[in-house]
Amino acid sequence: MAQSLREGYDARQRVKTLQEQIRSADDQVLTEHKTARLIIEAMDEEDLNKASQIIDKLRAMKGKGLQHLDAAIGTAEAELNKYTGGGILSKAWSKLKTKVGIDNPLVKVMTFASALETGFKQLPRIIKNNVELSQDNADSTLNDLVTDPGKRDVLTNNMLKALSPKGIFGVFKKVPYVDRKMLVADLLNVPIKNLNGIIKQAASGPQTDQVAADMKGAVTGQGGVETKGTQPGAATTGTEPTASSTPAKGTTKTTGSTPTGEKTPSVNDVKAKVINRVKPALEDLGIKNVDDVISALDDLGVLKSPGT
Repeated sequence: MAQSLREGYDARQRVKTLQEQIRSADDQVLTEHKTARLIIEAMDEEDLNKASQIIDKLRAMKGKGLQHLDAAIGTAEAELNKYTGGGILSKAWSKLKTKVGIDNPLVKVMTFASALETGFKQLPRIIKNNVELSQDNADSTLNDLVTDPGKRDVLTNNMLKALSPKGIFGVFKKVPYVDRKMLVADLLNVPIKNLNGIIKQAASGPQTDQVAADMKGAVTGQGGVETKGTQPGAATTGTEPTASSTPAKGTTKTTGSTPTGEKTPSVNDVKAKVINRVKPALEDLGIKNVDDVISALDDLGVLKSPGT
């Protein structure tokens, strides 16, 4: 049966929407990859020392009754230990930075920590807007204290929004290692006194935005990086900091091109990440043959490799 004009128009609009979603997802993947590379290039020994203290702070958050947080921190530790062997970051730096993009475990851990710091910093205000705390209810949970379904929904949504990375790490839209909904469910079910302990722990010591602040002068809006390595005045183009045990000090400039030794993400890598992000949107539109639609859009040239 031939399509009516309305059906044809609706089909074209769906394809147009899908194309825009794919382009947006494609751009996001490449932006995250590029930002992660720039962060790795910009980090020096001082940044690594702060990162080590932030990781120690994460370890201290375990054991407060937040099962999903404990599991996430354990996963992050295990991933880092593949590179560090349980030792210090600076000793394993040359090996760590061979893992490029958002898959770099140190970038992932700092993004994870940034989301926790940001969320827990806002938690007292979010709780205060919904319940009056006192010494008498320190052993109660938020679920015990907020019984109105509407207020609980507002509380849950605000907590979810708060648990997002910020600063340079705010580029990364997904919080690594943990499902935020599961973490919020845990936060609603532990005693208030446990939450207070977590909040104090998150606010202590170096913060991820301090690490990011150190790198703001290095990571530029034009995609360039000014690392803290080599001798002042020595400039190179398209290269990484030397692969010593720790990044050197100084002012080496590189452009936004792929550094020596770093593999540019292939078109297949990009397509795989784009498809993973776009599939839910396709399914929400009621499209069952998702793979066929992706293939058709690929034939139209919507999916492109970096630089094309």
